[in-house]
Amino acid sequence: MRTPDALRDKLRGQWRNGGTRRRRLLRKDQWPLTLPIGKPAPALVAGDIAAVRAHIERWRGVKIGEVRWEAVSYQSLAAAVELPVSWVLHSLEQWVEAMADADIRREYRLLFSVIAAVDPQFHPLIVQQRQQLLARGAEETIRVCVVADRLTPAAGPIDRRLRQQILRTQSPPPDPTAGAALRPRRRGTGAGRLSRGARRGRALAAGGAPGAGPVAVRAAATA
Repeated sequence: MRTPDALRDKLRGQWRNGGTRRRRLLRKDQWPLTLPIGKPAPALVAGDIAAVRAHIERWRGVKIGEVRWEAVSYQSLAAAVELPVSWVLHSLEQWVEAMADADIRREYRLLFSVIAAVDPQFHPLIVQQRQQLLARGAEETIRVCVVADRLTPAAGPIDRRLRQQILRTQSPPPDPTAGAALRPRRRGTGAGRLSRGARRGRALAAGGAPGAGPVAVRAAATA
């Protein structure tokens, strides 16, 4: 038989599993969730009825979800006893509350604040890789998703893989259209700028010697 604390630990372990967390947060067919509690062994009922009573009282104190009970007969008891046999959680919110963990509540609120702000194509990756979100924060994660979606507007299979790769990085990719007007031009590459060889050829055509400056060219022209 399992105690409420033992099943809470199990639920916390399931939250830390990326695949399980993704399915339960994003798929409605995961609910309700039924957790078997188990029944006391006949030897325990016969030898330590006080432990059985304590087990029953612990489950009577659980107010989250639904504890299902069943009348069970034992040879050592004159009458059947009502025992908790399963714990049913009907929703994602009940799962979060049942774990009774402040850090998990905070992660849950953070995940859903980001999911509400980004395109659904990013939801599975954000939920499954929550460590990236915890390290980056909500605002940065949202910004990365927006930039990734703008850079890859097509929704083909290759683009989906690219979005996943971008989201895994620690900073958003550069926008190739940003700052193009401010990018400096390289010297000597403009269409109206002559190369050194072209300038020498023009000087020779005017009657000057190679390497002669403007003064020497004018003197040759007036001779």
